[in-house]
Order: sequence, then C-alpha cells, then structure tokens
Amino acid sequence: PLNVFDDSSISIVQKYVVDFINSHQLPIKDCAEGLFIGKTTLEHNNLNSNPILQHYSFYIEQCKILFKHIFDKYVREKKNSDFKTCLSYLVSNSCMLLTSINTLLISGCYQSVITEYRTLYENYIILSFLKKYPESIEPFNDHFYMCSISLEKELSKLKNEELSDKNAQKIKKYKDKYDEHFDDDYGWTYKVIEKRKDRNLETIFNESNLSNAFTLLYKEACKFTHSTSYSVLFRPDFNYVLRFLHASIEIIKKEFDLIFEEVKMPNKDKMLLHSFMLYISDSLLIKIQENTVK
Repeated sequence: PLNVFDDSSISIVQKYVVDFINSHQLPIKDCAEGLFIGKTTLEHNNLNSNPILQHYSFYIEQCKILFKHIFDKYVREKKNSDFKTCLSYLVSNSCMLLTSINTLLISGCYQSVITEYRTLYENYIILSFLKKYPESIEPFNDHFYMCSISLEKELSKLKNEELSDKNAQKIKKYKDKYDEHFDDDYGWTYKVIEKRKDRNLETIFNESNLSNAFTLLYKEACKFTHSTSYSVLFRPDFNYVLRFLHASIEIIKKEFDLIFEEVKMPNKDKMLLHSFMLYISDSLLIKIQENTVK
C-alpha cells in the first residue's frame, strides 16, 4: 500500500511519476519556449496598451543615455574626486534599478516593483550620506572588498574549512585601518556614527538630513519586502504602484541634480542637460497624473 513508504513503495511511486511526466508533458525545450512566447506576448500587449509604460520605458532609456554621456565626457576622461567617482557608480546603480523596475512593470510583477523601489530609495540615502560626509567614501569603497571576504569566510565555516591566510590577513588589515566592527553591514559609517548599535539605515537617513517625503512609501515597501500578512494577502495592481513610479522619478531627478552640482562641465552644457532632464521627468509625471485622475 502507498501509505507504507518502504523502499519498494517508493520505487513504485517514482516509476509512476516518471511515466506520468513523460506521457503527459511536452519536452522541456518546447515547454520552455511556450512559456517564453506566452510571457513575451503578455508583455507586448501590456506595453502596447499602456501609455505610461511606454513613457516610462522611454524615460529610463533617456536617463541611461544622459548618464553615459556625462560619465564618458566629464568623469571617465578627467581626474575627479573620490566622491564624483563614487557618485557616478551609485547613480549608475539607480539606472539599473530603474531598468529592473520597468521590466517588472511590463511583466505585471507589481509586488516586485515595490521591493525594487525600496532598494532604489536606500541607494539614494547612501548617496546623500556620502555627499554630506565625504570622509566615509574610502571606507565605503573598501567595505565592498571586506564584504566579499566576509562572505567567503562564512562559506568556509559551512564547509568546515579554514579561511585562506591571504584573506585572513586582508580582514585584519581592514579592521586595523578602519574599525574592529568594519565587517558589519554599515561598518563603513564608523567615522560619523560612533556607536556600533546605531550603525543602521535609519541613523544614516537621519544623519543625511533628508526630508520625510519618501518615508511613508519606504515603510510600505518594507511590508512587501519582508514576508508579512500584508505582503502575502494583498495583491497590488498597476494603479497601486503608480505612486512608487512617481517617487522613483523624483529620486532620479535628485540624483542627477547632485551630478550637475558636483561634476565640472561648461555652464551651457550643464544648463542644456539639466533642462533636458527636467523636461523628460516632468512629461512623464504629467502622464502619470493624467492616468491617476482618470
């Protein structure tokens, strides 16, 4: 009987499952292609029927083109401060997050749009903190390498292996140079946030003197990022995420304002590029407002 799971019963069940799958399912390749075609058709229909998605897609591509122009002409080819270089990487990361948000939007993955917005906003908080406290830029950059080694250390523990002497020396080097708890998630803030227990995103936000304009949306996004009754039982739709799109545009505008403020370029270029950024942003915001009114 199948309620007695000895080796013989398990063998029978496994054979039955294999026979069932082989006789009732398309070959894997055909199945995968069918799923892809169905997904692509859905995304094409969503994009074709939604003016906001069309404008948002156009907006993101223009942001990426604008950023690449500024980076190639005024950052990469010139000697710049550590902050300008770090600023460029953070804004580049925001552009990638916008692309991710747009892809998820077109696919109808609205809950994931909200969680990606959360990451975008945290990126902006870090950028604002580094702008105010440039002494944290070098620790921030080195913290990337510290994180990589720390993850390797944890993996070694799981495998019951010893961390290589080379990486052990690197950890010691960073801790000696910076702080004993430099390997904490926000250990790179130690110069500004002295108490270890306060080295968290909330303190970083407060130290950055940012307005509370996006705080409520961030708290809401956290409910979707973590598994809660809200994230499990509530299903956002396109209209629900419109305010997150609105906020994402405002955040990118602020990040580009920092670029125009920090990166040296002729005034005429700055005025032209800034005006272009404002125009495409405002045009999209108007389109979103029109849809919201409806």
